[in-house]
Amino acid sequence: MTTKFIAGLSEIVGDYDLFLLDLWGVVHNGMTLYPKVADCLHELLHMNKRVVLLSNAPRPGHAVSEEILKYGVMPDLYSEIITSGDLTQAALRRRDDNWHARLGRYYFHLGPARSKSLLEGIDGEAVAIDEAEYLLVSGVFDDETEQAEDYRGFLQECVARDLPLVCANPDKIVMKGENIIPCAGAVADLYEELGGKVARHGKPYPDAYETALRHADGIALDRSIMVGDTFHTDIAGGRGVGMSTLWIAGGVHMEEVRNNDGQMDLKKASEVIANSGERPTFASFSLAW
Repeated sequence: MTTKFIAGLSEIVGDYDLFLLDLWGVVHNGMTLYPKVADCLHELLHMNKRVVLLSNAPRPGHAVSEEILKYGVMPDLYSEIITSGDLTQAALRRRDDNWHARLGRYYFHLGPARSKSLLEGIDGEAVAIDEAEYLLVSGVFDDETEQAEDYRGFLQECVARDLPLVCANPDKIVMKGENIIPCAGAVADLYEELGGKVARHGKPYPDAYETALRHADGIALDRSIMVGDTFHTDIAGGRGVGMSTLWIAGGVHMEEVRNNDGQMDLKKASEVIANSGERPTFASFSLAW
């Protein structure tokens, strides 16, 4: 399968009824809304398309919904918002599988202060690391200055104690303005490398997409499309459940694909796709109509 490059959703909108949109790198860059997004969302609303925001934000959807108000993303522009934070909370409440059932009640939260809303509604108690029975990771403490590697020694000690790790965001990196910052997925990867046990919640895992489809009024997979900027989560996850995918090249891969005029270089973008191991159905520089 070859990827078709498109200028905007108007070229394919007739083929789909459900649009699953990633947030960071697609709708906004962590600081501002991308220029063409508002018009695109209004057009989808006008055409009665169902828009579900499917994000690996390690916070509950209601908190993220409030956050994106400052970017101008009003609640009437989308049908639902589902986050990896929601999925993490649900798994830690249900504990309906052996892995989660064995976790215990006491956890140590590793992540920035803005992710504290993740802790709401979890069946357990945040404690100091010496008392913890597992790690709950939403990122690093200071993603402006730290990387996952800075926690190698700490994580080695946790592996030695055989503490399981629950990852509330499988993304490894995300856009923040023009910068790339680390996410919980990078910490989880390092923990596994060190021999630790990890459970991840969010894209690309099927539960994220199954949850979104339950809110889609019976729209079929072949009328659904995942729009995202990250290959190993957004694109791999959409492909994994059998839906079409649209790769947004101007997200985390912006520096790799743009030319001197700030636009997408098709040759560079094609090389990035070829090296990714994925084949999105479509590709576009930005979310636009």
